[in-house]
Amino acid sequence: MERIEIQPLERHPHLIELCARWNFDEWGGSTGWSFEEIVSGLKKIVEPGSGELAFIAHYGGKPAGFALLIDCDLNSHAHLKPWLASLLVDQAFRDKGIGRALVARVEQAAQQRGDSELFLFTTTPEYYRPLGWQFFEDLEKGGAAFEIMSKKL
Repeated sequence: MERIEIQPLERHPHLIELCARWNFDEWGGSTGWSFEEIVSGLKKIVEPGSGELAFIAHYGGKPAGFALLIDCDLNSHAHLKPWLASLLVDQAFRDKGIGRALVARVEQAAQQRGDSELFLFTTTPEYYRPLGWQFFEDLEKGGAAFEIMSKKL
């Protein structure tokens, strides 16, 4: 069985554009962000002292997915902090536990820095419920139904 390795993206700056491409291909159209804006945003997250974190997962030595720990993922809910955001596993690596491992790593990082609760929003809450996440609030964004979820750390 191949091994999942999760490391800070700052250790792999050459993979920032790959993560930005995954993000843009998955959500770029709905967020209104250009590919270049996503690259720039990821570069800011990985800067020392940003207070935010990005993690890259490798599976069998190959980049397989990423996730973020950021201060704000919804301007309408800026009072909620911090957020698990941009959880994405490349199609070729899905159903191997990589997403769950990334979620656990973000949760661990948030807990290590002293956060007591973590938030996310998603159209697939059924993915997160078995991981201990709970309903927080319904949300409509861009004509789509989302669920804001939270987890006590």
